[in-house]
Amino acid sequence: MTVIERIKKDPRVESISDERAAGDGFWVYLHYGYYGYEWSSHIIHEDSPSACLSYLRDVRPCDCPECKHVLAEQKNKTKKEAE
Repeated sequence: MTVIERIKKDPRVESISDERAAGDGFWVYLHYGYYGYEWSSHIIHEDSPSACLSYLRDVRPCDCPECKHVLAEQKNKTKKEAE
């Protein structure tokens, strides 16, 4: 399995963007409810997928106001759809 496949399979990862060809590195966007503890962000941005993968070990649950709001909306939507 490649490094990019490993990143994509991580359940905390929402999406990735490979901007290396444009000189802007590799981006990993985390699902709401997670953030990078070491850098206090919901996004990992590094020069390579390998560097991003190493930072995934520092991802922690997030309870910032934005995450709380979005997760509550998602929960309410799922609850309404189940009714």
